[in-house]
Order: sequence, then structure tokens, then C-alpha cells
Amino acid sequence: MKTAIFPPRPSSRCVPSPTGPQSHVWPVGWSEIHRSPGPPAKARTPGCCLRRVWCVPPSRAIPRPKCGVDSGPGAGEASWHFGGIAVGTVVSVSGTPVRRFSDRGRSRWGTLVAAAGVASLLISGLPTSPAAADIVADIIDVGPEASDVAVNPVTNTVYVTTRDGLTVINGKTQATVKITTGSTPVAVAVNTATNKIYLSLKSDPSAPGSVAIVNGATHAVARVTVGAAPGELVIDQKTNKIYAGTLDGVSVINGSTNASTIINSGSVSTLVINQVTHRLYTLGGGGLNVIDTATNAVTRIDLGTNAMPSYLAVNQVTNKVYVAVRARQYAALEVVDGATNQAGGMFSDLNASPTSLSVDEKNNRVYFGRTSLGDGTISSRTGLLAIFDDGGPGRVDIRTGAAPGAIAVNGTTNKVYFEAGYRGTTVVDGKSFALSTLSHPFTGTLAVNEATNKIYASNWQGSVTIIDGNSPTPLKNDFSGDRKTDLLARDASGVLWLYPGNGAAGWLPRTQVGSAWNSMTAVVSPGDFNGDKKPDVLARDGAGHLWMYPGNGAGGWLARVHVGSGWNAITAIVTPGDFNGDGTADILARDTSGTLWLYPGDGRGDWLPRTNLGTGWNALTAIVGSGDFNSDGTPDVLARDGSGVLWLYNGNGTGGWAWDRQKVGEGWNSMTAIVAPGDFNGDGRPDIVARDGSGSLFLYPSASDGAWLPTVRIGQGWNGMTALL
Repeated sequence: MKTAIFPPRPSSRCVPSPTGPQSHVWPVGWSEIHRSPGPPAKARTPGCCLRRVWCVPPSRAIPRPKCGVDSGPGAGEASWHFGGIAVGTVVSVSGTPVRRFSDRGRSRWGTLVAAAGVASLLISGLPTSPAAADIVADIIDVGPEASDVAVNPVTNTVYVTTRDGLTVINGKTQATVKITTGSTPVAVAVNTATNKIYLSLKSDPSAPGSVAIVNGATHAVARVTVGAAPGELVIDQKTNKIYAGTLDGVSVINGSTNASTIINSGSVSTLVINQVTHRLYTLGGGGLNVIDTATNAVTRIDLGTNAMPSYLAVNQVTNKVYVAVRARQYAALEVVDGATNQAGGMFSDLNASPTSLSVDEKNNRVYFGRTSLGDGTISSRTGLLAIFDDGGPGRVDIRTGAAPGAIAVNGTTNKVYFEAGYRGTTVVDGKSFALSTLSHPFTGTLAVNEATNKIYASNWQGSVTIIDGNSPTPLKNDFSGDRKTDLLARDASGVLWLYPGNGAAGWLPRTQVGSAWNSMTAVVSPGDFNGDKKPDVLARDGAGHLWMYPGNGAGGWLARVHVGSGWNAITAIVTPGDFNGDGTADILARDTSGTLWLYPGDGRGDWLPRTNLGTGWNALTAIVGSGDFNSDGTPDVLARDGSGVLWLYNGNGTGGWAWDRQKVGEGWNSMTAIVAPGDFNGDGRPDIVARDGSGSLFLYPSASDGAWLPTVRIGQGWNGMTALL
């Protein structure tokens, strides 16, 4: 069979097409914009630029799941907004009073959490994924007992503490280097200004401890003696001073000389630094200390006799410090004015315990994780994440299932990531409050590189999970969610099969993903049609109804949605991807008269007004959306005529055609099916898969210039399939 005939590109001119009336037929439920046909359009070939708007979407409600459909407790249907953003189902709007815990053992009440005009919301039944979904990009082995992790965004380097030293990960290549530190490092911090890495080393608490200093360029290691059992580290990059919490107080390391001194503040478990005011905040001995690092003066802030502070966070922009406190049966959040050292209650919750705390300085938000203890039984416990907007008392509470552990914030994307125990990492979209959990090995500590939008989660078993927050464009046919192109096939009995691709022009074991699909007269894969970053399927039944089957990203389906009727007037349905350049998947459809129509998707599972793309397309026996076949940055269409010639119709990226069609092959009438699944062999180029009359399946890899690479047979016995997509 001939497959690679490439004549010179014809000149950019339109030639007469097969004659025929201009069609005004569209699926039932659409309304015509113009009541009279208007002047007839000039006859065009399918490759010429003809765009006319004929109709608008029907005035009907889009079938969608009800807000609050959720398996969690208390799910309802009342929709509320917080700051103008729909947040889902409201379970409770009651404000919990702030309780302060005095050193005299009595409590006094503060202001209500639900301040005037600010909603206090408890949410469940949220969307199952943020608007822009994150993915687990890779899992890297780093050594035993990986614990703390830190990032240098300047050099795009990740540092992970393990039992046998420090593992360095190149953020671009993911190559790793092991640095021996002698003792086991328990905490890591990076000075991005000097490219030095500081490690607290495990030591005997009865003797002085050590901090290792690693040169980020040479990996040379030095040691500095500090107080006993050093733990957390913070760095003031403006003064080039490093602070380590120890049993003896705060050890201060001069970053230029490596000389160290101790501030006698008492035992320190947690510390944070405000690099604007150069004040250090520490927890230890049941209280909060403020240290002026210019004078080393220590000021004790009273949080109450019954208060047990556990977490600290600072907002350097607003000069506020937040303290998560456990007091009696309450989980409380205290706020300290950095200018006056005045502490006040911000929020408290009965029968709860704090689990984490973080601040988003760019969006001025506070994230407070806690466990609601319920009636004291394990089954009644639930995780909650409180989000305080603008640092104020009004909050949104999101049910998280597992108690939120370590929190990392990406202020640039307005997303928060927290450790969800054995489940992996949970992602919360700060705009929509939608959340999803990425499954991977147990998370210990999280770090974010905002420059690359990558998130790193350590695992005690010896790995680091790399989460990509860049929301890569979903592959058109990646139904299994492994970032490799798949095929769907329907057999004669109506069973729908998923044939997962292995990313290298081969197959993984097939799985059944449906039955009774023989009632469908057309089945196509448009890509992500409803905007959830997962590929979907469109299918037309015998009555002409068009259905969307949303993919769940794991080889299955969500509930189908009706997206049109009257589609039995259509003789070909083509899935070109984003044909008009608006960022959403579109459909091309040929009617019985041979007119080709563009049905732009709206990115939410519905349609925008259709557009006429040309006439004479009934002369073509197969039409497929090939993707960007000629590497010019816009989606194209391949079509076979009655003589078996294959033509390339180059899209212009705005819903039309760039020039006249181009001949790219002959002898294609021997093929009984032609599909365009995307990049099937993993070379980054869109490919074509075709079945011949004997049932053999062939891969036609495309080259960058609109030509072909050598054909590869990838299967046989496929003539038992009645649909390929």
C-alpha cells in the first residue's frame, strides 16, 4: 500500500467544489440566528475558508450533578458563596466563640468567629478536583527514612534528609546525588542567597549538637557546634544568620564565619523568623517567646496556663504571627501583633486538636488544620481545614477526611497542599475550594518550588513524590490516567474495551469498561470535553441523541450527560481537539448535504454557536482529527476521498483553514478504520492508527513536516471490532 506521496504544496487558492445546496439543518433543540437563509455562500472546497454562524445553543439547563452529592456526613443542597466564590454544600453556618485561656485558670469570651458580613462555612461535597488539576509526575528513590525536604528555587534543586545523609535532586533532570553527613540529619534549610544548605544532625541530648553546612556548588561539608539536640532551622537571608532550635535555647550561626552563639531562651521545639522585622518567634516550655535578633532580648508572651502551643506561622507582609494551641478540649488559633506583641484569640473549636498551620502571604490567608474529636470514638473523628481569608476571623471549613498534616502553600497558584497520611497529598484550590487527593506513598514533609510549580513530598520508606502543579494538557486518549495514549474498541457484542498504550507503540492488558455499546451508532473521543482534565467520550444513540460519558481518569466513567439531539442528521463526527483556539475541545460534524460544521465546546460539556466550515465534504469517505500533523502549532484534519487518496486540511487555529488541502498518501481505501488517538509511540508527535481488511492494525507515525515515518504493525484480529476510537 502506498502511504507517502507528497507533491509540492498547491497554491493558496480556492477551487470549485462539488455543487449542492447550502444546508440549514442542525440538531433538534438549536435555534437559527437568521430567519432567512441570506445570500448563498460561494462554493468552496473543504479546504477553503468559509465561516458562517447559523445557530445558537438551545436555551436549556445543562444536566449537572446536584451540589452536595457526596458520601460524606451532612451533605445537603444549599449553595453558599464566600468572597464571591461558590464553595459547595453548607453543613453549618454557626460561629464558634473564641475562648481565651488565662493564667488564672478561668476563661473569658472574645468576639464571635462569624463577624458581620463574613460567612463561617463548613463544607463537604466539593468538586472532586481543583479547576487545574495536579498530577503525580514521578517518585524518586532517595534513601532510607526520608524525612525533611527543602527547595532552592534559584538553582532548582531539592534537598532531602535521609538516615544515611542528604540526597540532592536536580529539579530539571531528577538526577540524584548522595552527600554523607556523618550523623543522621533531622532537619534541612536552604539559604538561597548564599547557596548553602544547613542540616541539624541527630545527637545525644546530653551533649552539644552539630549543624552541617553544605556548599550547594561543591557539596563540601563543614560542621558547627550548637546546643544540644538541634531540631528545626530557619534562616534570615538578609542578615545571613541561621537559627537552630535546641534544648539549650536558640543557636545562632553567622553565615559568613560559621561562628555560633546561644540565646538562652529555654528549650525550643518550633521557631519562625520574620525577615522584615528580624524578630524570631519560638515555642517551648508551653509558651511563646519573641526574640529581637539585633539585641537577643527575649520577651515572653502569655498564652495562658492551660494553653499548649504546637504550631507557628508568620505573615511577614502583615507582621502577624499565628499560634495553634491545644487547651483543655479546645483547638484554638491565637494571633500576635508583631508590632506590639499583643496576643488575641482568633478562633477556637470544642472537642478538637490542632494538626497543622501555615500562611499564604501572597493571598493573605491562614490555613489551620485540626481533628474534630467528635464523641471521642475513632469513628467519629474527622479532619478539618479552616481557611481564614484576609487574615480576618471569618473562615471556610473544609472536611478533609484525614486530618491535615504538614502544609505547604503555593501563593502563586493559590493552592495549598497537605499531608493526608496513607492517602498521599491533598490539594485544595484556593479559588474554588475544590479538593482532590493524589495517591502516592505516605507523605512526611512537603516543599513547594513556586518557580517551577513543582511540589515535593518525602516518604519515610525512602522516596520523594514529585507533584506537577502545571496542569499539563490532558492527552486526548489517556483514559487510564497514566499519561500514555490508549485506544477504546467496541466488539460485535457491544462490549467496550480499553486497550492501554504503554507509551512506546505497544499495549498493556486490556480491560472491559462497558457493555451494551452496540446501541450507539457513533462513538468518538473528543478529549476533555467538560473541563475536568480527563478525556471523555461522545456517543450517539439510534434516536439521534448525543451523550457525553465523562471519563474518571482511571479507566472508568462518571454518569453520562445528554448534550444534544437531532444528531442522526449527521453522517460523520470528527474530534479535532481545540480547533478554534479558545482552549476547549471542539467537534466537527458533516451533515447529509456534505456541509461541515464546527461545534465549539464551551469547556463545560456544552456548546457555543456552530460555524459553517465548507461544503462538498460528502465526497470524503473518512474524516479524522489528526492533531497538529504538520507541526505549525494548530490542529489539522485528515480525510480520505473515494479513490483512496489521503488529504491534509491544515487548520488555521481560529476555526478555519490556512490553505488548500495537501495530498499526503494514496491507497488508503484498503483501510476499514482510521483513527487518530494522539501520540501513541511516545515521540511527541500525533500518530494515525488504521485497520486493513484482514484485521491487522497499523501505526502510522507522523514526522514533523506532515510526512510519515515507517509503518509499524501493532496488532491483528481487530476485524472483530465494530468501533475504534
